[in-house]
Amino acid sequence: MEFHYARVDIQQLFHDVIAFVVTEAYDKGLDVGVVQESALPQFILADAVKLRQVLLILLANAVKFTGHGSILLWAEMLSQGRLYIEIRDTGVGISKEKQDEIFQPFTQEDASTTRHFEGSGLGLALCQRLVEAMGGSVGVRSIQGVGSSFFIELSVGVIDESKNAVGLRRHDFSTRCPASSALLIGDLPGTKTVMKITCQQWGVGFHWEPKESRVLRHLDEILHADNYRWIFIAQEMSERFWEQMNPYLNANDGVRVIQLRLPNETYGQRPLPHLYVPFTQEALANLMLDIRVEERLMSGGLKNATVSRTHLEATLRKNFPRMLVVDDNLVNRKIVCGFLKKMGFKTDVVGDGAQAVEAVKSNTYGMVFMDCQMPVMDGYEATRQIRKHFSSEVLPILAVTANALKGDREKCLAAGMDDYIAKPLQMDEMASKINFWVDKFHSKAQSKA
Repeated sequence: MEFHYARVDIQQLFHDVIAFVVTEAYDKGLDVGVVQESALPQFILADAVKLRQVLLILLANAVKFTGHGSILLWAEMLSQGRLYIEIRDTGVGISKEKQDEIFQPFTQEDASTTRHFEGSGLGLALCQRLVEAMGGSVGVRSIQGVGSSFFIELSVGVIDESKNAVGLRRHDFSTRCPASSALLIGDLPGTKTVMKITCQQWGVGFHWEPKESRVLRHLDEILHADNYRWIFIAQEMSERFWEQMNPYLNANDGVRVIQLRLPNETYGQRPLPHLYVPFTQEALANLMLDIRVEERLMSGGLKNATVSRTHLEATLRKNFPRMLVVDDNLVNRKIVCGFLKKMGFKTDVVGDGAQAVEAVKSNTYGMVFMDCQMPVMDGYEATRQIRKHFSSEVLPILAVTANALKGDREKCLAAGMDDYIAKPLQMDEMASKINFWVDKFHSKAQSKA
């Protein structure tokens, strides 16, 4: 078994694997997210492909066997360069006598579980093989009827131990927003547990109110119980709520109201800054610390494509032509297609540039998401071929690439691409780009009408 060790942004890797399972998890109403301990560095030296595969196996099993509650990816750095990652769920659990057998192929937890869930199959056996091949270990702790924790421990290289995202953010909040708190209103999957733990790590107070009805009854008491600097809204709020909230907001102009939302949800017409779930700790910190969204986008991103604008109406998405996703990597294809589906778009998928050229000749597409590095024909050549038949006005092409070096964007534009999205994909950035181009499509259609 060959290994390819390289510099890995660990937080982005976690966000990548969570995005892969998030559609199914949210469909089941599960709270899913990532929690990092403060000692975790920003960058490690590891085999990203194999580590990603292990985490995907564990997360997929957690989603499969969890009917309600939460799934958390918990990570911390132990002594002597040992990385510890744990996938915690509130699923069906595993009996103690079965835990020794769980990593054997085609193990079924117990007869009662069989009626509701499939077996774990070869996944956990492959997971154990990969982890042990990397010099690590894998194990499980579980209580039947309560939940399970699958954990891995392996040695990784720490590129810069002084730079860890959680530690840096704790310093930012302590100096810029001392003694501040956050209030979360609503019960959106993927928000409460992660926000609570993350705020605690940053030294930020946290309070959760799941029901609008209780907030309305005790609004004055709740709002004045702490020094709230941020109010997160995680559901559609009534006009009565805003009527009662507005005097408080007008009197406290330092309070930021932030909308948390699923990719396919639209909450009224209020122009609130918003954050898509699942979110990275970096994205949450940037919004809370009032860092401009444009500073978080890749250099050269479209200046008018901001996350804070109102999301497109579902009716506009429904009338938009199909999207074409071009990527040779199955995981990347599923992430992009899953996100587009949640936003209400239909997609087609091909695995290389040559197939993409043939697809656009035979079908009508509203947008193409083009990977740059692919076998047979890469994304640059495919774009040049497509541009012989379709201009940017007719068919926007967005580059989707892991390259983030100076000059990469220029190379994409020179080939005829219209915009640039860097991997690993972040939902807020991707939604921003899609909003811009779909909005442009409808504006053009209206001008011709």
